[in-house]
Amino acid sequence: MLFNIVVFFYQIYFKVFAFFAPVGAAEKAFDLFSKPMVRTRRSLTEPIFKSAFAADRTSGRLFIKGFKWTGSTTRTALLAHGFQGDSGSLARFYTAPLLENGFTVLAFDGPAHGLSEGNRSTINDYSRLLKEVLEAYPEIEVIIAHSFGCPCTAYALEESGQNHRRLKLAFIAPAPKAKSQALKFAGILDLSQRVISEMFAICIRKSGRPIEWFSMKRFIGGLNADILIVHDKTDDVCPFEDSLEIAQSGFSNITFVPTEGFGHSQIYKEQNTIDLVIEFCGGASFAGATQNV
Repeated sequence: MLFNIVVFFYQIYFKVFAFFAPVGAAEKAFDLFSKPMVRTRRSLTEPIFKSAFAADRTSGRLFIKGFKWTGSTTRTALLAHGFQGDSGSLARFYTAPLLENGFTVLAFDGPAHGLSEGNRSTINDYSRLLKEVLEAYPEIEVIIAHSFGCPCTAYALEESGQNHRRLKLAFIAPAPKAKSQALKFAGILDLSQRVISEMFAICIRKSGRPIEWFSMKRFIGGLNADILIVHDKTDDVCPFEDSLEIAQSGFSNITFVPTEGFGHSQIYKEQNTIDLVIEFCGGASFAGATQNV
């Protein structure tokens, strides 16, 4: 109910703003697109964090809150949460099974998320942090990411080139195309085509690249990694079709597992998904059941 009221307010706001100043409305919309509206801080309440060590760092002059759980081997896994999530989003489901399989686990609150500093979080912001983490922890061999964390991980690896060990990447409900997410955002706010076009122009001015460039299909097949993509057909946040397009592109390094009935935010919490991901990463499956995945 509250969400609908807020959305209605923004719809009216942007209609009036765009009538008088479409470019200004686009700038405001682009800014809102990169601003998390919710800031979760699960690390303050989730029991798993009681056993974590601090792994804080800085990125782009921002304080970044980090956590580390030490495993029984040198194998290391990194967790990359999605937009409006935090370290606890994935840590509360994946840390324990990873530790059981000997992994050391790392998790960081992205810029403008959780206990980290910042008010905005773009692909460039988050991918820069992940690239810095990969450089600081060259022992990382597994990355488990959800939603917005998936393209940010992929772009971090693209920027780092092949200068890393071959990784295993588990992408759950990824957001492969920035344009798809921008259009969905624009649809929710009922933005005019003029404002949408101006938003895309702002993307070029800020990044030097058209929004179509931010598509994982462009380069994901060339990453030095084995990739598992798990995406639900009923996902109403990140289009299932975008992942399906990648799966049907013939990349030899990608395994695609479609699911149905879990949506966007439940899929990574499902035991079948957890077991599938842990097994893919080189660990033992706990329940041993993936028939619903």
